[in-house]
Amino acid sequence: MIFHPDSWLGQRQGQVLLVGEAGPQATVLRLVFLRANYGMASALGPDEALLAVAAQSPDLVLLNPAVLQGEKLADFVRGLQPRPVLVLSHRPSVREKILALEAGADDYLGWPFHFRELLARVKNLLRRAREQAANNMLEIGFLRLDRRRREVCVHGEPVHLTTRQFELLQYFFDNPRRYISRDELLNQVWHLPTPVETNIVETTMNVLRRKIKDHGKQLICTMRGGYSMGEVIHRGREKSHLSS
Repeated sequence: MIFHPDSWLGQRQGQVLLVGEAGPQATVLRLVFLRANYGMASALGPDEALLAVAAQSPDLVLLNPAVLQGEKLADFVRGLQPRPVLVLSHRPSVREKILALEAGADDYLGWPFHFRELLARVKNLLRRAREQAANNMLEIGFLRLDRRRREVCVHGEPVHLTTRQFELLQYFFDNPRRYISRDELLNQVWHLPTPVETNIVETTMNVLRRKIKDHGKQLICTMRGGYSMGEVIHRGREKSHLSS
């Protein structure tokens, strides 16, 4: 059974999907998380779980490994990424723990356990996941860059960049409000020695700037012998204001 989105309760701490648990254990876990201000939904098997992930986008998955074995576990965990997975085993063993962690699970806990320990582990996993997401997602004005997915959006609309164009833009995000010389870009983005006779920086920059400009506004400014980009901030913080 999958609890539908309107059954998410107490979402202050986050949303948790419980996979492969039924009966008294599932009931107890649901009560524990609801009392701790988490929302919780459940799925009995991997297919239901993937549907729930697509429909409800939980922040973390609690997984009973008994519903999956061997390579299927690794495939299932990969399908849940980037959200963290905490394995809850009814038959804990060192071998199973190693297999779960090698399959990509973020943590492992064997029954019986103290519920305060479980909640502490969940809180820690969510904190790490949110910190990583903040580091992966950067915004400046109308432009957003996602490191993990290697995506760039202008006003929320995806923009196709080549690998080199993405790496060039990412270098500016990593070095905000700083003069970056043409030779530095050749060294750090193209990994070429300098000096070298080439206009590859100028050519790539011209194409990139056309793709990311907004009504004539340029985020990357040309300076003598190089370039500079406005202040870059992490998503979720107050957006910077760029002058026209």
